[in-house]
Amino acid sequence: MNKLEMARRWKTKIRLLALIRVGFGELICKCGKNLVQAIQAKHLTRWQRDQHVCACGENISKVISETFKKIHCSRCGINDIRILQINHKNLDGNRERKKEDIWKFYRKIAHYKRDTDDLEILCTACNWIHFLEKKYEVAFHIKA
Repeated sequence: MNKLEMARRWKTKIRLLALIRVGFGELICKCGKNLVQAIQAKHLTRWQRDQHVCACGENISKVISETFKKIHCSRCGINDIRILQINHKNLDGNRERKKEDIWKFYRKIAHYKRDTDDLEILCTACNWIHFLEKKYEVAFHIKA
């Protein structure tokens, strides 16, 4: 595996953890541990970290994938991961993006260094509708 492939996998992992945190708050194992902190824990053996196994023996990747299937758009309910985005409820995302790049933003969310009260998960279409509603104060309705 080359460096480009490793970077791509790392970015995908960080984005998924950020989406899970915005969608569910914390991701808790059956033993009661926070799974993001369990992945980063120093007391785990190298094998446990590489295999993504919690100290209690639970497969972290399996728990994350099961949780990830439940993530959906807050407005229309679509759950296609390819089009889900993190939306800023009060339209300050552009200001935040100018301060730092998107991966630092995702990393802060995934590592509990940023609060998620002002964020929500929307699909691309609903995100644009939200932007237009807030900016021009016009209500758009989604036809189902």
